[in-house]
Amino acid sequence: MASAASTKVPPLLEPYLRLPPEASLVVLTSVLGASANWLVLRWVYSLLKNGQKDGGTEDTAVVLCSFLRDGAFWREGASKMGLDLDALNRSKRYVCVDGLTGLYAPSDERTSSSKDHVLRGGKIDDVKRGVDKAIAEVSKEKKVVLLMDGMDAWLAMGGVGSLGAVNVLNSWRERVHATIAIVAADDALVHTQHTTLERDHAAFTLGLAHEARMVMALRLLDTGTARDVSGVVRVTGGGKADGEVGDGEYLYFVGGDGAVRVFERGT
Repeated sequence: MASAASTKVPPLLEPYLRLPPEASLVVLTSVLGASANWLVLRWVYSLLKNGQKDGGTEDTAVVLCSFLRDGAFWREGASKMGLDLDALNRSKRYVCVDGLTGLYAPSDERTSSSKDHVLRGGKIDDVKRGVDKAIAEVSKEKKVVLLMDGMDAWLAMGGVGSLGAVNVLNSWRERVHATIAIVAADDALVHTQHTTLERDHAAFTLGLAHEARMVMALRLLDTGTARDVSGVVRVTGGGKADGEVGDGEYLYFVGGDGAVRVFERGT
């Protein structure tokens, strides 16, 4: 049985994790040592489990495409929060596009799953076709939120350039209610820019950040590590309409059981 702490979205983040406005882009950035996995799971939980003022729970669907983690990873994490992604998949409210398991594996080593859409190629047409199919599966009479985890990793694989990645992302954005992109923002990738990979990564990541309605950035403590603090979450661009919460910065701690505590400095 999931603990109460792990089944609840941290109250300080609840206002930011509501259904985004139509056609909006939200960007989550992470760095080495401050993974965004826990935040992605709470976005999924908030969209599928919590009641929404705009749209209602049953009217919202999620397509989660990940190039870094397979469907089993997300199902296990969601189950610790009391969220049954298999049941939501059967009701056409959730679908996972697995961009890791079969992308570059030999055909005799690829695994198949009836639960997930497993990408079978890393070229732009292969990926676009897979995500398009997933969107079509859940889009009937629902507000679809597309979560793209690790498009920058796909960029590093050489299957697409920065311009191509932006163009295909924009094509998906036209088909869904809102989009959430999760990318790495380590200094070595964004600020150095000596190699083609670094330049492409920086162009893609910074371009998304400039276009985003809201950016949620995870980083480590500036003062080093702490036993009871995993990192810092900084939200910018959160308040662009009347009644919405504004920018904020909070500390967070991810426990060994997956439970997350978010709190203000000094508390």
